[in-house]
Amino acid sequence: MIEVLKSYIVENQKNLNYVRNLQPQNDKWTGTVDYAVARLNTALLRLINDPLKLDEHNQEIEECQKIIYDFVRHIRHYYEWPVVLKWIPGIIIHYTGTTKIPRIKKFLNNIND
Repeated sequence: MIEVLKSYIVENQKNLNYVRNLQPQNDKWTGTVDYAVARLNTALLRLINDPLKLDEHNQEIEECQKIIYDFVRHIRHYYEWPVVLKWIPGIIIHYTGTTKIPRIKKFLNNIND
């Protein structure tokens, strides 16, 4: 399980670097991904130290990882799709950023308690 968590951290770093290197850069998206990755990595590091909690929160970890992956995937779609279709990933990015990304903060707060 520890190897899976380490792979999540490496994957998150790759996603973060991708968003940081986009041209033109969107500071809102970069900041959102940066905070989400930092919170998830902090939670993962705390859970690595406590294996009992790690088993309890396995499903939440996978859900948070999927949220970050989907957010970055839709950012890629936004930059790769034709101009006529950019509104579709734009709406999905907004929805994910306002409803799903806050779950990562709740997950970190849940671990801290």
